[in-house]
Amino acid sequence: MTQRKRSTPGASPLTLTHPNAAGIDIGSASHFVAVPPDRDDEPVREFRSFTADLSALAEWLTACGIDAERYTGFAFGMGIERTLMFRHGVTDMRDMVEGDVRFTTAFGSEV
Repeated sequence: MTQRKRSTPGASPLTLTHPNAAGIDIGSASHFVAVPPDRDDEPVREFRSFTADLSALAEWLTACGIDAERYTGFAFGMGIERTLMFRHGVTDMRDMVEGDVRFTTAFGSEV
């Protein structure tokens, strides 16, 4: 994937402040992980939410020189799944991804 250079008139370039940190977008079915582009030929990867995949994720971060002991954190996002949960009283997010026909037909989907 080629990266585009963006330029905004009068804007200063961004500086890298934490070179050994990664970004992880956590989802119910998979996680998207980004490391600095000089660490791997494929700096953004998708890992499924199963134990073996999460172990592979941890090994990849270590191989890329990401310091998990130093850089940890949590960011909360309000995705479409959370909106559905609050609006319709869904108590378990896994109901949305398990493929139960009873769940999807309750929201008007035809199977």
